[in-house]
Order: sequence, then C-alpha cells, then structure tokens
Amino acid sequence: MKFTVEQANPDQHYEALARFLNHFEPDPIAAADIREWDRRSEGHIVRRGIVRDTGPNQTGEVIGYGVVHHGPWNQPDEFYLWVGVAVEKRRQGVGQQLYDDAIAFIQSLDGNALTSEIAEDQVDGLRFARRQGFTQHKHTFQSKLDLHNLDLH
Repeated sequence: MKFTVEQANPDQHYEALARFLNHFEPDPIAAADIREWDRRSEGHIVRRGIVRDTGPNQTGEVIGYGVVHHGPWNQPDEFYLWVGVAVEKRRQGVGQQLYDDAIAFIQSLDGNALTSEIAEDQVDGLRFARRQGFTQHKHTFQSKLDLHNLDLH
C-alpha cells in the first residue's frame, strides 16, 4: 500500500504530531514543544514528514512520523533520521515510505551518513533499522533522578 508523506505544517499538524509522539517519549510533549524545537533549529536543516490516517474513518491523526535534522554538530554530509509508526499501523509500509522519503531528501542534499536512535524496548524499530542496514555503535538508556527528593547527606 502506498502512503502519502506530507511535510508537517505547524498550524495544521503539530497538535496531532504531539499526540503521536507521546506514544514514544517518556516525558509529555505538546505542540509548543515541537515549535520550540523548530525555533532552536533555525538556520539548520529540519524536515518533518508525517503520514496521516486516511483509512475508512479518516481521522486525520498522525500514524507515522519521520524527522531529518542537520545541526551544527553534524559533519557536512551527516544527518540525523528518526522514523516512528503507530503500533497498530506497523508492517503496512508506513515506516518504509517515511524512510524512503527522508533518504531521497538527504541524498538531494548530498548526504551520505546517517545517525539515529532506537529505544531498546522498540523491538519493531530495531528490526526495521537492521533491515535498512543500520548497525549499533553505542548503547544508552533513559534514566531520571528526582532532585526534589534527593538526599545528598
């Protein structure tokens, strides 16, 4: 099945995108947070692609998201890429369509190196990344410390 990748419009899509991202992120995300990410990335390459639900119910909700970023810490030909798909929409081609769209964009900018990250509990994401040829270079994990209840003595 072919899906349409749209470029995320802050006014039209960021509320739905925030709801989508909250399924992946440990801390709550709002549309304002995505706008803040955009503000911090001014002058850098950022492309946010989304796939929306266009099935029989046509909810318009985001079911897939891919972001390409090139920041000042990246080498000139190196880009960051992250793709996520709603659990119930996986293995239907949404992620591949987002990935292919992102790769075409990166190649149009003469990019030839990618970095990404996948949470270790995202088994489908790990499988997808390996199929695309990604290899693991480091392992990090999410940790938090509540400083309000921290006793240093």
